[in-house]
Amino acid sequence: MILFPFSSAFGIVNNVSLSDSSFMEGDIIKVSGNVQYDPENFPAVIITILPPDNSGFVAVDQKIPNSDGSFSASFKTGTSWTQEGTYTLRVSYGTTFETNFQYLFANNDLPSTTSSSEPKTSSEPKTSSEPKTSSEPKTSSEPKTSSEPKKLGIAPFVDVSKDPWHYVERYNNEPKYKKWFDDNYPNYQSIYEAVGLTGPVEKIPPWIKHNASWWAEKEIDDNTFVQGIKFMLENDIILISEMTESKSLTAEKIPDWVRNNANWWSQNIISDNEFINSLKFLIEQGILVIN
Repeated sequence: MILFPFSSAFGIVNNVSLSDSSFMEGDIIKVSGNVQYDPENFPAVIITILPPDNSGFVAVDQKIPNSDGSFSASFKTGTSWTQEGTYTLRVSYGTTFETNFQYLFANNDLPSTTSSSEPKTSSEPKTSSEPKTSSEPKTSSEPKTSSEPKKLGIAPFVDVSKDPWHYVERYNNEPKYKKWFDDNYPNYQSIYEAVGLTGPVEKIPPWIKHNASWWAEKEIDDNTFVQGIKFMLENDIILISEMTESKSLTAEKIPDWVRNNANWWSQNIISDNEFINSLKFLIEQGILVIN
């Protein structure tokens, strides 16, 4: 066990440990630690794992600590871990503690993303137009336009059995993959359009944060708070690929610690992305229920 001691002026996080300092694809990452137990103000420990470029996160969990302050969590590495390199473990319980660890693909093949998608492209008539590029640079994009209208359908490289968000994450996290897409599919306005998603709204309206604060203080009821979440779903601030057309939620099973999470967000203790991804995680796990 590798132990990372941590202390703060408030003494909220006492220590955090990882089961190893480096992991490979398919490994189980075990996290354990101890906090200064304060269930009234901090009912849950938030544990997140961020990729090397700190864009969003690859895993998140919230654990209610035991009465002695101890807590533990496990994460399995997998396909959503699209980058090799230094990942960040972040533990929040009033204050935030961070430490790093290394992650490698099982076959240690960093360009696997590019190679896996390039054969698909080469098998399509689109990439076969690349030889034409050498003689007709502009004409090479014309066949793509005629065979892949930018406003019609999903791009041919997309595997419909996969979550479209998988491709968005790879585009945002892997420079080689981004270059490959931009070079081969210039007629699509964005990766979102290519995989059949609508691009996310860039900024969360201020009234949603106000709602979160009021809900955390029990000044508005659960249903009113859920309407703010529904707004973010309908405007693709939160992207859930398997969502039904109605994008409706029930508020019957929202745990109390979600209220605490909303309070942290309203006070800027956690970022917009962390709050959005936490809600997405709760929806995907069935904690917030989509009708």
